Amino acid sequence: MKGASSKRKRLGRPTGNIDQRESILDAAGVDLSQRGHAGTSLKEVAVSCGVTQALITYHFGTKQQLFEQVFLRRAMLISEERVPAMHLTGRVPDSSLLPVDAVN
Repeated sequence: MKGASSKRKRLGRPTGNIDQRESILDAAGVDLSQRGHAGTSLKEVAVSCGVTQALITYHFGTKQQLFEQVFLRRAMLISEERVPAMHLTGRVPDSSLLPVDAVN
């Protein structure tokens, strides 16, 4: 049975140079978009990105805190794209327009 267990995918820290937090946020974002908040568990996110639920809890705390970080990251990406476009049109963005403020 030693050969069979060595072929099984190991959970825990991903190998290589993958940023754990980013891979967890990526998986949580996909799971959240497919199943919604109520339909997504930390266990499912852990399986999706190949880490343990304990590692997710270590990085983010609760499910709510993880999903807040997913939304915050998405808001930052949208703002990074929108602000330069606003400058091109001559409109100076006001910090109150940034969606990040709504999350905090």
